[in-house]
Amino acid sequence: MRDDPVTTEEFMKQQKPGAMLYSRFWTELHGWETGIMFREDARQIARLGKHPQIHLRATLMQQEAVFPIIILVKTPLGLSECFFNYHSPSGSDDYVTDWLKQAHLSFLFFTHRGRERHIIVKYNPLRDLLREALPVLRAATPWTMAEFDEAKAAIHQRITLKGLWGAIAEQ
Repeated sequence: MRDDPVTTEEFMKQQKPGAMLYSRFWTELHGWETGIMFREDARQIARLGKHPQIHLRATLMQQEAVFPIIILVKTPLGLSECFFNYHSPSGSDDYVTDWLKQAHLSFLFFTHRGRERHIIVKYNPLRDLLREALPVLRAATPWTMAEFDEAKAAIHQRITLKGLWGAIAEQ
């Protein structure tokens, strides 16, 4: 087991191309913030162009007694997803606090060498979603990580990624 913590950048360098997740990071301009991270090949990141269109849709979805927040991001490279677990054993307070205060949302793209691009989107839809979802999340009985994983698998069995993108757009 490692004694030294792995940085977000080191962690992302180890991921397979196509991975997407959320993480906290420090910037001189904004201090601590939570953004969306992607691991891609350098050629793929170059395909983003100078001003790429990045769209984020998110929703709170109930699966039995579990309420994951599903985050979908569409870039010129494709459609990606991650699930936010409010009752994560590692904690969620910092992420929630960040997303509630951030007017913007950062998207960071990494290769096996480290961070390549930092794109800031002027609007943060997670802020509005969390304002609506927090009363539901706080009132829910905490679920285990195993229950969260089962809920995630059940959602994947029920609806495709493209179907989920369309369903969120119709809300």
